[in-house]
Amino acid sequence: MGIYQTLVLFECQDVLLHQLGISLNPASAEPWPLRVRPRTLAVLAEVLLLRQQHESELEASGSLLTAKRSSETAIMHVWTRLTTSLADAAIASDVTAVSPGDIDDVNVEHLQLIILLFHSGLSLMPKKTVWFQLCQSIIRVADAFRKSDDTASGDRLGGILPLPLTRLLLLADYVLHYFYDMPTAIVEQVKSL
Repeated sequence: MGIYQTLVLFECQDVLLHQLGISLNPASAEPWPLRVRPRTLAVLAEVLLLRQQHESELEASGSLLTAKRSSETAIMHVWTRLTTSLADAAIASDVTAVSPGDIDDVNVEHLQLIILLFHSGLSLMPKKTVWFQLCQSIIRVADAFRKSDDTASGDRLGGILPLPLTRLLLLADYVLHYFYDMPTAIVEQVKSL
């Protein structure tokens, strides 16, 4: 496939992902959706895996000249936007107006794909960058918690919504324990989708 055809293909993929609400464009300021349908996740996985395969072929032929692979950049962008969206959801502007049923949660397929991409698509330094950004999101929520009222009401922690915060902490716990090696169960779970 020629360079022009590849660029057109990547552009078409980017347009499709944007229409599905999960743009990989680094300039996109839209929040990353927390609930993503499994078929949309399958399209995202396919696009990212095809880009990784294309980059591997270019590396094998000695044609890849960029220092940072575009698939790594896209995966890091997804991670950054997801953790930012979770932190933003945890720091809701008016938690008294939010009922527990209205809180958007991350579906399990979404988390499984994000974890698979972490292991299969990132080298060591980008993994460290993702870990740092994840910790920054948690610190941002902790700072907001410290600044909010200390009055806890019901399922709210003084201005912090616990569900998005627990998802951030769950991701942090996973990355902390499985930074280098992915458990085989994740691959099997993602294959079964």
